[in-house]
Amino acid sequence: MPQMKPLMWMIQYLFLIIMMMFYMMINYFNNSNKIYFKTKINLKKIILWKW
Repeated sequence: MPQMKPLMWMIQYLFLIIMMMFYMMINYFNNSNKIYFKTKINLKKIILWKW
């Protein structure tokens, strides 16, 4: 069962990305463009930091 761990990690990472996208969409539809823009920059930093 060595392949289970990377699979679980990938599922968790995908879930995190989906949650982030959902959060960004909420901000976008609330017309809080400044918050949306800030979130986009922060997400890019977080993703770059993770890799």
